[in-house]
This record gives sequence, C-alpha cells and structure tokens, in this order.
Amino acid sequence: MGISKKGILIYVLMFTCFLCNNSWASELSITLPRTITQDSDGFIWVGTQTNVKRYDGHHFTSLAKHYGYINKVINHQQITYVAASKAVVAINKQLQETVLFQAQPNNEILDLVLSEHYLYVLLQKQLISINLNKTSKPHYVLYSFNSITNGRITALNKEICFANLKKFTCINSKTKDTFTLNSPETIRDLLVDKTRTSDIIIATQHSLYQYDYYSRYLTLVKHFNNNNKITKVARVANTSTKLWLVINNQIKRFNLATKKFEKHNFQRQLTSRIYDIYQSSDNTLWLAATTLEKYPQTNILVSNIKNLTQTSGMAWFIHYFAQYLIIDANGVHRLNNQTLAISPYKNINKLTQGNLYSALALNGDLFVGGYYGLFKIEPNDDTVINLSALINYDTVQCIRPINSYQLAICTANNGVYFVNTKNNTAKKYFSNPSIVSIVDFLLEKNDVNNVWIATDVGLYHLSNKHLTRYLPQSHVIRLVQQNNTLYAATIGDGLYKIKRFDQAVQINKLNGIGERVNDIVLKDNMLTFTTALGMGTYNTITAQVTTAPLGYSVGRILVDVNQQKAISSNGKLITWTSHSQAPLKKKQSHLHLSNYLVNGKNALLKTPLDDNDFVELIFSTNTYRATELHTFRTKINDHPWNQFSSINQLSFLPSWGENTIIIQAKNGDTTLTKKIQFYVNYPWYVSNIAKLFYGLLLLYFCYALLLWFVNNKRKFIKQQNKHLSAIEKIKSKNKQNLAKLIKKSNAIILNNKRSIELKNTQVMSKILDANTYICEIDYQPIVEKIDSISALILIGQYDKAIDNAETLSNDIQITAALAAPDIITNTDIVSALQLLIMSKLSQKFLLHIEYTNTPIFLPETEKNSHIIRCLYKCIYELLTYIIEELSISTINMSLTQVQNSLSLTIDIEDNRLTLASFNDQNLSLYQVALLAYKLEATLAVESQQNKNISIVLTIPLGVQNQVNFITNNVNFKDE
Repeated sequence: MGISKKGILIYVLMFTCFLCNNSWASELSITLPRTITQDSDGFIWVGTQTNVKRYDGHHFTSLAKHYGYINKVINHQQITYVAASKAVVAINKQLQETVLFQAQPNNEILDLVLSEHYLYVLLQKQLISINLNKTSKPHYVLYSFNSITNGRITALNKEICFANLKKFTCINSKTKDTFTLNSPETIRDLLVDKTRTSDIIIATQHSLYQYDYYSRYLTLVKHFNNNNKITKVARVANTSTKLWLVINNQIKRFNLATKKFEKHNFQRQLTSRIYDIYQSSDNTLWLAATTLEKYPQTNILVSNIKNLTQTSGMAWFIHYFAQYLIIDANGVHRLNNQTLAISPYKNINKLTQGNLYSALALNGDLFVGGYYGLFKIEPNDDTVINLSALINYDTVQCIRPINSYQLAICTANNGVYFVNTKNNTAKKYFSNPSIVSIVDFLLEKNDVNNVWIATDVGLYHLSNKHLTRYLPQSHVIRLVQQNNTLYAATIGDGLYKIKRFDQAVQINKLNGIGERVNDIVLKDNMLTFTTALGMGTYNTITAQVTTAPLGYSVGRILVDVNQQKAISSNGKLITWTSHSQAPLKKKQSHLHLSNYLVNGKNALLKTPLDDNDFVELIFSTNTYRATELHTFRTKINDHPWNQFSSINQLSFLPSWGENTIIIQAKNGDTTLTKKIQFYVNYPWYVSNIAKLFYGLLLLYFCYALLLWFVNNKRKFIKQQNKHLSAIEKIKSKNKQNLAKLIKKSNAIILNNKRSIELKNTQVMSKILDANTYICEIDYQPIVEKIDSISALILIGQYDKAIDNAETLSNDIQITAALAAPDIITNTDIVSALQLLIMSKLSQKFLLHIEYTNTPIFLPETEKNSHIIRCLYKCIYELLTYIIEELSISTINMSLTQVQNSLSLTIDIEDNRLTLASFNDQNLSLYQVALLAYKLEATLAVESQQNKNISIVLTIPLGVQNQVNFITNNVNFKDE
C-alpha cells in the first residue's frame, strides 16, 4: 500500500520489536545457583541451594540431593567432589554417589579444595583432610578455630590457605606449621595465580592483592574506588594473565600484566547479585545469579549512546569525513566516537524538518531524503541545499547511486527519478500509476534497461519497459545483488534469494533468519543482515546462517574499514567484525555421551550386558552456544540412519553380541560423529555347551525312535500272524454255522409268510366288512379309502397303501375341483393328505391348506385318524360358510397344539357371527357344533374390538370314546 504526501511515515511507524527484550543472557531454569564448574567431558556442573545439577546442553541431571547448600564442586580424574553444607560427596562417571564425610550439626562445610590425593575441607570450626587413597581413616583434623561463617580455601604447593574476614591463614600439610596475615579489608575470594605457582590472588572488597608464598608478603595489584565492590574473582579461560572480576554485580575483565580493565563482548544487562562466574572451554560465560545465566562468546560489541532517544530501529549510520552521523526520523545527529555522546545539527534539522528515511554519501557530498523531500547537507557548516523541486516535492524513500555523479531517487507517489548531482537536474526514469511507495531501486548488472524495483506490495523487474511482478504479498524493503542472484529483504516475510536464468526465475526463502529484515549488506561472499530482533550473517557459498538474537531492532548497516556498525532501536551502537568473519565464531567442539543407562541405571560401556537388558543413551555436544539448534541422528548396528532432529536420546533393546551405535550431531556447519560399542552376552540357551547338549539330545531321540520302530514292527508282525490264524478258524466255523442257519431260516420264513398272509387277509376282510363312520355322506368314499389305507399301513402292506393313496389323490382332486374350485387349491389338499397318510409311520403329521394363495399351516401333533377326519370336515364347513354365506375375503386359520389339546382358530372380519349361529339347524355350521360335541371339544366365538371374529375349536387329545366313532356308525347330519 503506497504512502501519499499526507500519509504515514513508513520507517517511523515500523514496529521495533515484537518479542520481549531478553538481553544477551540465556537464562536457564535453575533457581539460586551458587557455584559453577566444568569437567573433562565438557559437562557443566552447577551447585544450587538444594542439589547439584549436571548440564549437557539439553538436559539437567539432579544429584547430591538432601545434603544442604552446595558450596563447591571440583572435578578431578572422572570423579566429581561436592562440598555441601552437610556432607562431602563423591560422584563417579556413572553418577553413583559416595558420602566421604558427614558434617556434625553447628559445624557445617564452607569450602573445599583438592591437592594431590587429599581433599581439604573447611568447616565452621575445623580444617580437615580426607585421604582419597585410604578408606580406613576417613578424615584427619588439621586445624581448629572459633566459628566462622563465610570462609574461602585454596591450596598452594604444600600449604592449605584459607581466609576468614580479614585474616589469611596458611597451614603446611606436612609439618602442620601455621602462618597468618591480616588483610586491610575483608577478604571476598581467593584464587591461585597460574602464572606464578608461588602466588595467590586475594580479592578484598575494593582491591586485588597478590600473596607471595616465599616472601610471605601481600602486594597490592589494583585498588578500586570505594564505589566499586568486588564479590568474586575467576580465571579467564585459555589465559594465565587475565581475570574475571564481579564488581557491583557486573562482569569485568582485568589484565594482571597491564593492571587495567579490557573490553570484552559479554554484555550483561541484568543487575541481580552474582555468586559465581565461570568461563567454559567453548568460551561461553556462565553466571550463578538469581538464575543460571549463559552468555555465548561473540565479537559483537554493544555500547550505550548518550542522549540518543529511542529510534525506530531503522536509523542510518553514515561515516562522513571522520565523522559519524546518525540519521533517522529525529533528524541528523553527530556521534562522538570517543565519548559515544550525540549532538544534533540544529540548522539542518530545522530546514529538513526531520523525518528522514534515507541517506547516501557520494564523492564528498551527503544527500538525505524523507517525508519533506530531497536535500544535500553539509554537516561541517550545518547548511542545507533543498533539491525537492527536482522530484516534485515528493516523499523520498531511497537514494541509490547510478554512477559517480548520478542518483536514483525513489519516491512515494511519482516513481523513480534520475538526479544529476553536477548540474542539479533531474528526469523521471520510471512511473506507473499502479506502482507507488517505491522503497528501493537496483540496476541489474549496471544496466539501466534492466532494473529491480522494491515496493510495499511486491518486487518488480523492469526489462525494456516490460514489467514483471514477484512476491506480491511481501513488503520488500532492501535489495542486494551478487552476479545473477538477487537478495530481497522484506518486512514480515524474511529474506528471499532470487535467481534469474534467461526467462526462468527461481525464488527461495532463506530459513533461520526471522521475519522482519531491516537491512542487508553484501561483501565478498558474506551477507550481513539486521532484523527486528538482532542481526546475523549468511554465507552465500555454504548457505550457513549465523544469528545473534539481541532482542531489539537493529537499523541500517555501515561498513567501516574492517568493522560493521549499526544503531539499535533502544539507542545502542552495535559493532562487529567485518564480512570475513561471522559475528558468532564457533570453536571446535566434540560429541560426548551424557548418560549410558542399563535398565534405568548408569553403567560402564565396557561391562557386558545380559539378555533383555534395556539400554538408554543420552548424547550432546560440549558447546553450549545455541544448543537449541543442534540436531542429531543415530544408526543402530546395520539398521539405516534415522532423520536429523533435536532428539538426543535413544532407547532400545540391543542384540546379542557386539552392538555398534553411530551418533552424528550437527553443530552449526560442523558435523560431529561418535561411535559407541558394547557387548551383550549370549543367553545360556544359545551357548556352545547348550548347542552340544541339543545335538546329543537329538541323537538320543533319533536312536530311541528307531529302536521303538524296530520293536513295534516285530510285535506287529507277530500279532498279525496270530490274528490271521484265528480268522481262518473263525471263517471255517462260520461257514458251517451259516449253512445250518440258512436252512433253518428258510423254513421259518416260509411258515411266517404263510401265517402273515393268512392274518392280513383276515384283518383286511374285517376292516372292509365293518361299518365305517360317516362324517358326511358326500365324503363317505374318501373316508372309507382313508380307513383302508390306514389299515394297510398298520399291517405293513405299504405297497398297497401307496397304490390306494394315488387312487385317493385322483378322487380328491376331482371332488375338490367340482365342489369348491375357487375356494381351496386342490393340489395343496392332495399334497397335505398324501403327507398325512405317508407320515403315519412317524406318528406325526403336517397339513398345509392354502386358501387364495395364502398358506395355512397345521403344526405337528399326535396322530388320530378320527380327529383328522372330523377336523378336515370342520375346516371345510367353516371355510364354505365363511366364504359363500358371509362373503369374507380375509381369513387367518391356525392349528396349534397346547399341552394335551389341539386348537383350531379361524379369524374373520365380521361381527355378525356368534356362538348361537352354530346351534341353528338350518345352517351348515350346525355340523361343526355337532362334531365339537362328539369330540368333547369346546367351541368359542370371540370378538376383538368388535371388528375381528375368532372361531376357536379346542380338541382334547387322547380321548378314549373317540374310538367309538368308527363302530357306532353315527350320522351327524341326521342327528
């Protein structure tokens, strides 16, 4: 979105910081630390008020708990000695703890020092020694005194020296001779001078002294004024002549040789009390204050500028004829490089009215531009030449050199002007109504026909009057070119790398830089950038990004000889080494194993493991600078590598035999590799002895199987021969018996056949001659044939019964077809009766009658030919009456057996039929009531909701007098 002449000031309104100001310190989550040291593996050990914490760059491991305040931690030959207020504890490499000395109440431990193979412990009332080579006598008292509260101890040659208030006492560990000196001031700390083995550095409240072992004198090194209070002294890493001093809770570096303070790049903004200071092997500075503070080494120097108000973080820093000028929305100011104090140019600021957005020094001239136009200023004379008329008094947003006398001026509303600085003339180079608020302009390979144009709505490329747009969603603020590669800094989207290949364009976003980029400068192959949160570099060859998260916005970059400088949003001068070195120079580091645990406990790599032991590895690097950016990957035995990630732990169940784990760590642009090997014992069941046992057991099994097979084969052959002999004897005897049996059977069969034929003839004659029961005269032939068929079945004449059943079926078909062709499907009646007749063998029946294609099921029940005949008659009479007399079309009929009764139920849709209808002798229903009476059955007519009528006929099963139906020859119709 463009800026009008009455619009908002672009650079002034840019936000300066969108995160809290964390200063340079990286505060770690340890509260109230008291002492700091580092072991040979690179681990940082921190003593706190409650325990000791070992830090590997990623994780803290808590040790030595429940022993009170931790006053000193000493690392020596893979052992860490901890002086807590209640005990001296030794911690080995596997983090196993051993209590070497237990303090008594009211005699707590104050400090600890290691000399040769002795530990010397300073208590409130005693000085004792602990022989590390002997365990029979745990400690020996060297010296006793009145109670002290805040003592310090150190060792020099064979003497153990300790300080309490103003007294400095040394004791010879061999002769037990004692020497005491009085200090002018209270002694705050002791340190052995490594440059001279006979000297001890003594820090008092306001001075540094040097104690000579041979002369027994205190020599004043440096006295500070009474406003500076020393609380701690420590050694600067990798040097023997420099000390770290904690003065007024700030860190200062002191040179013993020159006896002067030196500048350093560790910038502490906090003011809390410092209890200890330590510089680790990777030149990271650690402070034990309210929390544990970490300050990485850097060559960035931050200095406070006096009298400079808050800037937008976009200030221009110009080196102009041995002067340093700060140009921003507040106007033009001169910076005194010695005092770092500023002074404004009153006339220049009055005539330009401030609000300056761009500046450029060219051939001895200084041009500035802003909201009120373009100006050429002369700081030495405090004069201004107004060139705003050349650009139609538009807002200037960039000033770029075209050649030694020509400038490109980017405006907010009228495009780009080319201004000739020799004759103060101008011509419009580019203008497009759709493109406003141009903030940067760059020739491609110094070709005026091919240019890049940066705006707040994207990046444009102009080639022979043809305009192409890139990054349409980005606010592009600054452009830098290297060969055919363009780097574009944006507000909100970070830094982009753009390559042009003829017609093709490749755009990549550079990761790890941040979102708001304020300025970029390219020199050789190093691209330096400033952002809203700090600064950094990008190596255009290796693509390595290095950042310094200052926590506040840094403005335009000034390349000044071998240094680069910028002004921050909170009024600080930021200075760092030039392009050849990254602002954060890395030291050589190595990858180490933080923890090796077996089943949750620390162990040695050389110790063989047992089967099913669970292994856990924790690994890290010994550099503590930007550990959150370290990545790791692992490879277990022959498995493939996993991906690089921030996970630095590995848990797995190892294989039998030799296990090899390869770990790789990326520490910036360095890749570190470490190989770890350990052995897992083979279980007993896969050992050589076990294999020999398995082989012998297999041979024995094969031998036993073979022996069993041979023995059983012999027994089988013997038994088989015996069985064959017995079979032959049985066969011979059976032949004889069979002949006799056949002869006897034939005679019996012949006699029985004659007897049965005679009996069947008699029975059949009796049945045919007997009077039959007539349920209905119309059905008398059918009933007689059913009786005949039943009799044939009873006497076993099945063939004749089947023949009669076929004849009966034909008769039924004809009778049914003539009597009620539209009422009952005759094929179903025939099938039902055939099934009824043939199923008498099983004493059960199933009768299925179908009315108008709706199935009627008669369930299985005990057989009784009289009930079946009369039931058939009842069904027929009821259906005939219901269909013909009542004209009912919907009939549901069911036959069920309940306990000892057979229940016939017919449901119809009619409310006129009652039980009295069955007593009317003029109706055919009278036959149904008569049948029910003879069968000792109950007949009921039920009404359901005055709509549906149910006719229920319940017939008891097994009634004795039903047998009389055949013999009594009763005619129901006559009755």
